[in-house]
Amino acid sequence: MIGPLKISINRGTSYQIIRSFLCLSLLLFFEMPFFRARKGAIKSQLAVQAYNPEELYQLHLGNENEENAADLVFEKINASAKNRLSGLFRKAKSDECRALIGEHFGKFIDAIGTETPSPFTDLFIENECDEEKYDFNDLPPDVGIGEIQNRTYQPPSTEEKYIDNPLHLNLCYAIMTHDNPEATIRLIEALYEDGHVFVIHVDGKERSDMTQKALENYALTHSHVHLLPDSWRIRVNWGGYSMVEASLQTLKYAFGIDRPRNPPLEFHKFVQMASTTYPISSNTKIRQRLSAYPLNANFMDVVFKPIDVDNSNWHYFVECDDAVHRIYRLPPLSEKKIRWNRHVYSKSMVHYKSGICQIFGHVNSSLSCKKVFAVCQTCRRCR
Repeated sequence: MIGPLKISINRGTSYQIIRSFLCLSLLLFFEMPFFRARKGAIKSQLAVQAYNPEELYQLHLGNENEENAADLVFEKINASAKNRLSGLFRKAKSDECRALIGEHFGKFIDAIGTETPSPFTDLFIENECDEEKYDFNDLPPDVGIGEIQNRTYQPPSTEEKYIDNPLHLNLCYAIMTHDNPEATIRLIEALYEDGHVFVIHVDGKERSDMTQKALENYALTHSHVHLLPDSWRIRVNWGGYSMVEASLQTLKYAFGIDRPRNPPLEFHKFVQMASTTYPISSNTKIRQRLSAYPLNANFMDVVFKPIDVDNSNWHYFVECDDAVHRIYRLPPLSEKKIRWNRHVYSKSMVHYKSGICQIFGHVNSSLSCKKVFAVCQTCRRCR
């Protein structure tokens, strides 16, 4: 939603924030509505019958050799793990997906057998943010929330470059959609002005093919509309890494990456949004507001209120068969941190982000950049 933009941050500051956020986004997501929406589903997945330790004392294990005794014990203690795996397989039907779940489920089982750390247990991200931290419920008498939230980057024009005329500011809108092409078209026509361009990603699932076709027909007669072709579409699962990957596709397209026959799109700022949003300000006000800040400024709707980190917020997932499958709960991987969403990026920032998966996709060879991630978000540097 385009509305009041609370904060603008310079390029160097933003690079530090984005580098930390996107690096971890490839592996990590935190406190997404996914968890609240599926809280019941997660609980039901865990509602498996635990083994009864007292049963072990009724097995007369001393009469068995070591291998038979191990088999008898493992049969008892493995029942809950078997039930848990069976529950995960309810949403996973393909050979590849079930094998992927088994592989990563096995990492935690294997860690016990080999007496090695479970995945991510030896990872902790220190909060290096040097901004003063406040408790919103117990602020000092001379500090207000407005002072904490409304931080801007607006140096004089002698120090940074500004657009000479708001009418000359060109925006690239990246729109994520999966259905209702009429709503996407309505959004485009509400936002379009001379100089603006639109990059659209349609969910790669088959049920979105009709939306893709309708928007293809629309783009044929509107040169400012760029629809990602079928080969670029990602099968998006809400709350999964696939959402990050689809966003990266729009960035790569805007810069002509992996499409050498086409020049990069021309724009000054990059705006990410879903097709379900709609502007609450006029195009004139949007251009005027963005033009009041330097061209290298990046706008972020940031909530500086810290989030308590506990075991209920961190999860190890795999993503396959058009679903995310939670393998295990993780210990907290960071301290308290900020929350943030909604972005308007400078062109230089978008170019930096467009190569982020290639940069961080090989951080750990045991993890797939596209399919495996733990769930969190951490502010490594706020400034």
